[in-house]
Amino acid sequence: MATQHNQGYARATQWQQSWLSQAAQRWMYREASKRDLRLDFLRGLCIFIMVVDHIGGYSPLREITGGNIFFVSAAEGFVFISGLLLGGVYRRIIEREGFRSALLKALRRARTLYILTVTLTFMLAYITWWIGAPWAKPEEIANPLTFALHLLTLRTSYPFTDVLALYTLLIIGAPLALGLLYRGWTWALLAGSWALWLLYQISPYAAGQPLPTIHSFHPAAWQIYFVHAMALGYHRQRVAAWFHSLSHRALFGWLALLFGVLLAIHVSSGALLAPVVGDNVGGFMQAVFLKNPVRVGRLVAALIVFPLAYMVVTYCWLPLRNVMGWLLLPLGQNSLYSYTMHLPIIVLWVALFASIPGVTTAQQVLNALTQLVAVLLLWLMVRSRFLFGIVPR
Repeated sequence: MATQHNQGYARATQWQQSWLSQAAQRWMYREASKRDLRLDFLRGLCIFIMVVDHIGGYSPLREITGGNIFFVSAAEGFVFISGLLLGGVYRRIIEREGFRSALLKALRRARTLYILTVTLTFMLAYITWWIGAPWAKPEEIANPLTFALHLLTLRTSYPFTDVLALYTLLIIGAPLALGLLYRGWTWALLAGSWALWLLYQISPYAAGQPLPTIHSFHPAAWQIYFVHAMALGYHRQRVAAWFHSLSHRALFGWLALLFGVLLAIHVSSGALLAPVVGDNVGGFMQAVFLKNPVRVGRLVAALIVFPLAYMVVTYCWLPLRNVMGWLLLPLGQNSLYSYTMHLPIIVLWVALFASIPGVTTAQQVLNALTQLVAVLLLWLMVRSRFLFGIVPR
């Protein structure tokens, strides 16, 4: 009897493994061009999450997106993927046209981002003050000349454009990172990145020079995502060869298990850690998972979530592309434009509607519909190439 049971279990296990293997072979991503559509898809997902988290009040969609309170946010994903793509793209430029050409293109990109960030921040600050947005800062914009000077020197950040300011500063510093990668000093680059991150954890004011007044998305801390992603993108062929040598089934299993642990900690608001950390669960969560200083727990969470997301998209590419590719791929392929154009949608929503907290079911449904309409409006702008000649992509 036991033998029959074991044989039945073995056949079931064999069938399950065979089915998984066939599904993986049928669904998995296959490169059709030099452009990695998986990264476009994931970057589009980051844009989707940002729009949902920035517009309206609470809705069931924020249970899916994390509501900007999970241990990894769309901002980290956006910064990481941007660095990954930049490292790969500029390596090809260096190999094809030389380092000088890559340097000039990086500097031109930084100039474009700088103009966009300063212009958007100045406009957004005064428009949101005029319409009475809750995040407006009248004390900062009371003197237009002083405010403009702070913007021009990137010594201040503003809600919703603070990510663009971070991105601009990272691109300004990218040529230095490219130079080190080009000369084969990858480990020096990574060691410097960790040293700067660690200094910011110990003494934010000292590490924050010459921009100590930026308190959210400070480049001294957030560069650790971008720099490591640049290194991965620059050495992508070597990293891919090492990655393919691993057991993907075992790796996926461990990553999924660790992601489950993160979810359990998040859902319990850290209560699961009480037997280990004692009564000060809140203090521990702040010390380990606080977002803007990029505490160590967020780095561990990113190390779990990023490869897991990439593996899911790789092995489930066909169904994911068929169901959501029409929406996420255009947003991801025009990510800078998508992020920029979601800002006037936020302003329009605040100007026309009062804040809906999402306490009742009806309010939650209304918020979810508002967020979906905003995403679709952004998608229509991309598809119709609205202001493509003006807004950078």
